Amino acid sequence: MSRAITSHVKPALRTVARRETYFTKREIVREVLRRADIAEAVIEIRRAYRGRGLDEAVLSFIDVEVGKALRQRDPRGLRLFECYTDGREKRWRRFTEMRLADVERVTAELEQLRDRLDAKVRAYTIVMELLRERGPDASVAEVYDRAWARIVTAAVPLEKIA
Repeated sequence: MSRAITSHVKPALRTVARRETYFTKREIVREVLRRADIAEAVIEIRRAYRGRGLDEAVLSFIDVEVGKALRQRDPRGLRLFECYTDGREKRWRRFTEMRLADVERVTAELEQLRDRLDAKVRAYTIVMELLRERGPDASVAEVYDRAWARIVTAAVPLEKIA
């Protein structure tokens, strides 16, 4: 069944990406279901095997395959598709079709991500230093209170490390 599904992923992606606007991963999954003519099969699986999760397994497989297709790179190593989060879900678009406003939006999101990662790295560095002082068999539980105090006094933005 997997080959029967995966053979429909890239054509579905091309169809959905042909529009000159952003699209969601869910739209591609729906197109795969339509193309592979398995939407009804998933409904039948859901009815016949209620509670066993087989329908979710099929949908999860499709979702993973679509995710792989969206992460494709060109010969130079650049992603073919780029995304930003609109607050609820990621919106995708061909990278080569993006305009200034699109690139600004993605850049702003990446800068926010970088800030959150910087804060998290600073916090983990503090924890790591305290663990090194205790030795290789020490656990975070042993240094947690001291680490927390140092993280707070180091002015690490706590909302960014959660």
